Amino acid sequence: MNYHHDNQRNTAWQLGGAIILLCVLVGVFLFAAPAAYRLDQRISDSRLGWVQGFDNATTTPRALERENEILTERVLFLQQQNALLRLKNPANLVFASDNSEDRIGAWVIHRHPYNLTRYWIIDRGQNDGVSIGDVAYAGDVVIGVVEEESATTSQILPFFAAGNETQAIHQTSGSSILVTGRGQGVYTTDLPRDFVIDPGDLIQWQGSRGITTLGFVDTIIVDDRDALQKVFITLPTHPKKIHWLEVAK
Repeated sequence: MNYHHDNQRNTAWQLGGAIILLCVLVGVFLFAAPAAYRLDQRISDSRLGWVQGFDNATTTPRALERENEILTERVLFLQQQNALLRLKNPANLVFASDNSEDRIGAWVIHRHPYNLTRYWIIDRGQNDGVSIGDVAYAGDVVIGVVEEESATTSQILPFFAAGNETQAIHQTSGSSILVTGRGQGVYTTDLPRDFVIDPGDLIQWQGSRGITTLGFVDTIIVDDRDALQKVFITLPTHPKKIHWLEVAK
């Protein structure tokens, strides 16, 4: 008899405990769900604020300036590649069989033994119609002028020969500038500090074939103590890689 009553009491205690546990779980759920939602909302708002802050950061003057620098570098690279492809274009090498009065194709057969860019010898001369003063081009890039000639060969003085001065044009502004050769396909010029010129700018030369590429602005050095800026200009490729020229009147 007592055993039966003990089982009933145990069962009642177990049922009561289960009911209490269920109430606790329901309470925890009712409290935790809104709290979790609020936390998730705060996290979402935080992420949104971070994204918005990132978007704002990427449009700051410094970020825009950096983006402009990257785009300028890409433009310079593409301009140099374009000029280099023109130099390598097979269409620019088919002049020996298509000579005319003002256009003569020639191979570079010799360079000055002590200064490879002081003068070049080509395999065309008086017999082929080459004259002193004719201008030599490599594709769309002007190289120099015929300085001496013989019956079958001619000597060309590159514009970029050390100490040689050439009147050029800054394409962006249209201004005339005087550039000085430094050899190895490099020119320099000293310009006022307030002259607007940037790396990648195209430097041109006015000749009988119209305006032609002379080189690209490579480096600009500005000394705070000087009123001038020194600008370095280079060919789109190294002179040693140029083996075919076109001589024009």
